[in-house]
Amino acid sequence: MATAHNILFNGFTRITLDGVSLGEMQIGNPDGVYPIDGAEWIKPEIEIAVRGLSDGTPFDEIYDSPETGYLTRRGRFYYRNCNVANDMDRPDVFYRGGLPNARLRIRLETVEPLRFTVETTPNFVRESRSRLSRIARIDDLISNLALIAAIHRGYVPMHAAAIELGEDPCRRSVLFMGLPNTGKTSTSLAVSRGLAGRYLAEDIAFVRPDGLAVFGAPYTLDEQKLQDQAALRAAQFSGGALASLVMLHRKPGPARIERLPRGSAAIGAFILAMNRHEFEWNHDLILRHLLVGGANNGLTSDTVLERYLDGMRRIAAAIDAIVLSGEDPGQWPHLAVDAFAARG
Repeated sequence: MATAHNILFNGFTRITLDGVSLGEMQIGNPDGVYPIDGAEWIKPEIEIAVRGLSDGTPFDEIYDSPETGYLTRRGRFYYRNCNVANDMDRPDVFYRGGLPNARLRIRLETVEPLRFTVETTPNFVRESRSRLSRIARIDDLISNLALIAAIHRGYVPMHAAAIELGEDPCRRSVLFMGLPNTGKTSTSLAVSRGLAGRYLAEDIAFVRPDGLAVFGAPYTLDEQKLQDQAALRAAQFSGGALASLVMLHRKPGPARIERLPRGSAAIGAFILAMNRHEFEWNHDLILRHLLVGGANNGLTSDTVLERYLDGMRRIAAAIDAIVLSGEDPGQWPHLAVDAFAARG
């Protein structure tokens, strides 16, 4: 069992682990945390406490019922669908697994600030990580919860590497997007070095549609990358306003660069395709049930998806892009460096 510790994952989300160990997630790698300047002064907007389950009584009462249907317990109205049960009036979900005492509860504590509590038993953690399990790993579930919370707070998660270029008052951020193993990390790192930039995120970044501020999720680095490429460690959580997107596209032929003007329809289509490929919270059975009870808080599956799609559209309409294509990504960095250097 792990000792309690806090991790500020992206400048606005803090996850507290108390008696529960998490592995690598999309939003961060708890084993790869490193110091970032000014972190101690940041007051997070989202708090997620992950701890051992202390009271199993609600489970005993709720699951003393037919497998499917509605029920009332202690004045609360619930819907049960086999192993999952949720409060109909607020985000509060229960899951009972197949292993003895495999239990999970996630509930929204407060909206201002946005605070969630996740309580689990060791057997749920074991079951969720089994290859035979039909539910998400505990690590993926917490990561998806953090993504949902970020969208609710007005941040748009992007499957992208991020760097910051320039100095005040001309600081600007650039995102690099492409399918997994296309060359986001190597290309963004080389461009950052070539233009004396600052690294923000290696795999997941967050953008505010209002103002286009970029926030890195720097702890997505895996252990090997931490050892081999220290330059990928971000020195800051946030960067200047997003100005450009670098769209990476592997295909046969020589390396080419194409410029797309601000608001090009191709930019929005590419952002949507890359994010849809990577983010899968809508497929999480437990979180879908959690959001059933969120109507009173504006925290439902529909509102989260609407905010996400609207946020991506607004971002795409406000930025330009360059497309780097070809079969050898090693030829891309000098094309991008020349393009950005020409802008000044």
